[in-house]
Amino acid sequence: MRDTYSPSSNEDLDWAHLLDHARSGDATAINRVWSHMRSYLLLVAERGLGDALSAKVDASDIVQGSLLEAQRDFDRFTGNSESELKAWLRRLVKHNLADNRRHFQDAQRRDIRLERRLSGGASDEIVDPQQATASSMIRREETDLELIQAVSQLQSDQRRLIEMRHRHGMTYEAIGQELGISERTVRNRWANAITQLRKELCNGGRSPL
Repeated sequence: MRDTYSPSSNEDLDWAHLLDHARSGDATAINRVWSHMRSYLLLVAERGLGDALSAKVDASDIVQGSLLEAQRDFDRFTGNSESELKAWLRRLVKHNLADNRRHFQDAQRRDIRLERRLSGGASDEIVDPQQATASSMIRREETDLELIQAVSQLQSDQRRLIEMRHRHGMTYEAIGQELGISERTVRNRWANAITQLRKELCNGGRSPL
């Protein structure tokens, strides 16, 4: 029977010994490995997030998710040194950062399309009214009705924000002055309203795009 891992009081860890025990499922060794790596991975995640993504995603969540993946797939790691483990974990963190970045970029593109629809454009395509068919005009009217119905399901403050922004053409700054809040708060509330509107469109079986 394999002995359980006994943490050394020495500053330099015997990584080959530690990783060997961790692969065998030794809980003490596994906890020692993740504890030793967490601060390094937090630094990698914080640097990789950047200003835009850090406002939406917590670096600690990226690290936690990456460590859960690492524990699940630890049998795939074949290295025997600290540097090899860091490189393997760093790839997991960067992969998760890329996934989060794509997710928010996709959401941002969908929000832009929704804003265009709120402004009166059902699609990105410019159609000549003289060439529009009856069926295309009907589809446009149906799309407008779907959007109106989805907006009606929003909270009153979200509906008011959409009305101020698109019916009255007010800027974020002007809305903030009207409501007595900062422009940043207006932008955050606007993003939340668009996200909720997209959910309402999807819940109703309609395409948000």
